[in-house]
Amino acid sequence: MLPKFAELGLEPDDDMVLEEEAAELEPVFARTRPIPVSRPAPNAVYPDDLEDELEEEAEELEPLLSRSSALEFEATPMRRPAPNAVDPEAAEPIFSGRVRTPEAPLLDAATLKSSRRWNQDTHPKVSGITVAELQTRLERYIDRATLDDLVRRAGVDAAKLDQATLVTLLAHQFQRKTCRTPTVGDLMKACTTNGRVAEDTLDALGFVFHTGKSLNTADQPNSVAATTLGRVPANAFVGIEPGLTAKTWWSYMVSAPWLGLPIKQGIHLVLLKRLRRAQQALSEHREILEALYSRNPDVAEGTMRHHIRNARTSALAAPRGRAGLNLLLTDDC
Repeated sequence: MLPKFAELGLEPDDDMVLEEEAAELEPVFARTRPIPVSRPAPNAVYPDDLEDELEEEAEELEPLLSRSSALEFEATPMRRPAPNAVDPEAAEPIFSGRVRTPEAPLLDAATLKSSRRWNQDTHPKVSGITVAELQTRLERYIDRATLDDLVRRAGVDAAKLDQATLVTLLAHQFQRKTCRTPTVGDLMKACTTNGRVAEDTLDALGFVFHTGKSLNTADQPNSVAATTLGRVPANAFVGIEPGLTAKTWWSYMVSAPWLGLPIKQGIHLVLLKRLRRAQQALSEHREILEALYSRNPDVAEGTMRHHIRNARTSALAAPRGRAGLNLLLTDDC
């Protein structure tokens, strides 16, 4: 006989369809012979131990796999992604809660007109990214309905806004939430905050492969670092970023704000991704603390598990033992 639901610790109001299906299948299971299972050996490996063992084996095999990947890379080089490709690991973390809510005041009429024209002339002609693609990405961060309400309060029919104007207003709100006034002077520079989707805003949105010389001013080579990169074997760059080599190193410089302040000379894409992970971890820590303060153990446990999973995924995904990646930690690069 199958155990009753109460004996399994289930509530009486659980889905009774499962109980009916189990009753129908019971005769079938009764006629089925059980599969003999041998007693585990004293040195048997259990799932928790197996995971550790697999990780140790992976570390031992990494040098061999790196050489194999290098051969594949030389035969079929990975291409740089398209200009409109979004790299979520490099982008500003998607806003949640109240951060998504746009705030007054909106751009003044003169600035809105000028920035709208600039965006229309620049995208996609220069950047390779359409205005529609920018709108879709910006609306991942900013609540559109609330923005429309702000526009109506300003005496404008939101339904009649053209796409370039809408993108300019969305970009302005995004910039207000990701930029702040520099306080370190020489080390920092001011963010774009006038609604123009310029280099720093594109990079912050994750469009780090956009085209246009005027939108890639951070791609400036360093002669000392270039000499160092020239001595690094080609296979050291395998698996770091698609299309990344010693020659293309500088085209992966970006100018996105981090914690509100973009670095004046730009920063390499791989380093930015590490900083984004740290930024995400800070946000996760805040969520854990909020759950603890609210005395909600279920939410606290869920957020903690989510944080640990993300940390583990990030640690296992990071390339290890490669000279090309280690160069990122030096002052020259």
